[in-house]
Amino acid sequence: MRARVLCLVLALAALGGCQSTSASGSGSTPTPGPDTPHQTLRFRPVLMDPANGEPHIAPSTSNPAPITDPTKAAHVRQAAQLADDPGAQEAAFAALDCSKPDPLKGKDDPALPLAACDTGNQELLLGPVLLDGKAVDKASYLHDADQNAWVINLTFTPSGRKLWADFTGAHEGDYVAMLVDGQVLSSPKINGRIDGDTQISGGFTEQSARDLAASINNH
Repeated sequence: MRARVLCLVLALAALGGCQSTSASGSGSTPTPGPDTPHQTLRFRPVLMDPANGEPHIAPSTSNPAPITDPTKAAHVRQAAQLADDPGAQEAAFAALDCSKPDPLKGKDDPALPLAACDTGNQELLLGPVLLDGKAVDKASYLHDADQNAWVINLTFTPSGRKLWADFTGAHEGDYVAMLVDGQVLSSPKINGRIDGDTQISGGFTEQSARDLAASINNH
């Protein structure tokens, strides 16, 4: 399967060769207001195909009959055997249509694998959640002058920072996905241990970056 790698600091980047890096600035931290929605931030490992050592990522295809019932979608797209059962993997991909609303938006089970879409309408198979929004002390937004892009900066809690550093240090060469309400914003290749703040890019405008940071801060 063709793997499209989305960098932490370069959303919708070119294929391959992206490096996960720590953030270069703290930015502005928006305070959630009474009407600010909560959006669930989760980090999941991208499942790898042992046959070729590549991540399980496939271009989305038009599906005339995706599973739209949340209970049925969860049964197929969060099957416990997704890590090693080709039949379950094929069924999970067949249940998706990335051009249509996701019935599991914000409803995925963190303890189970997940078949999900990214912002480029590609389908990924992901492992159980390794970190979530509770590991983030604060989210801020800033304009990255080098990339001319608005990004979200995540500052982890001490325990979250250790978990993130240990995971990235132990999984060099693998991929990790960052999701908001079940949609993958980026799925970078891990090129080394990340011990510090981390940035997410997703083609944000200043307003959308501010809104997402405020939503993440709305624990």
